[in-house]
Amino acid sequence: MLLLDVDLLISHLRTKPDTEKWLIAHTPAALAISTVTIFEIESGVHFACDPEQERRNVARVLSAISVHPFDADGDRHATAERAAPSRCGSSMGPHDTLLAGHALALGARVVTDNQREFKHVRGLRVEAWREPTKR
Repeated sequence: MLLLDVDLLISHLRTKPDTEKWLIAHTPAALAISTVTIFEIESGVHFACDPEQERRNVARVLSAISVHPFDADGDRHATAERAAPSRCGSSMGPHDTLLAGHALALGARVVTDNQREFKHVRGLRVEAWREPTKR
């Protein structure tokens, strides 16, 4: 199971070609979203120029993806991560900590363009959806 981070969904809503390429390469049955990510994306709706249109766009995207509610098992993993000593001077934000805990509980990979935020979580599998920038 691939648990999508909010950055991929935002890019998809903005119809970025690299997002579409990644999504087309994966079967819809393999994709999932956490209610933590729904909270993040719904929070952003309030800042949109046209919140009602953005809410419809978000609803359309979410209707095609399996939703997994954040539960006590996800909480247990997230609180363990939050309580762990900072690794390499890195600390995660609260939403990413919850998403990492949820992915660990589900045995899922987190799909994100923000690998730096997740790379210190022991046992968490992370997949980049965007190809690295060539330098």
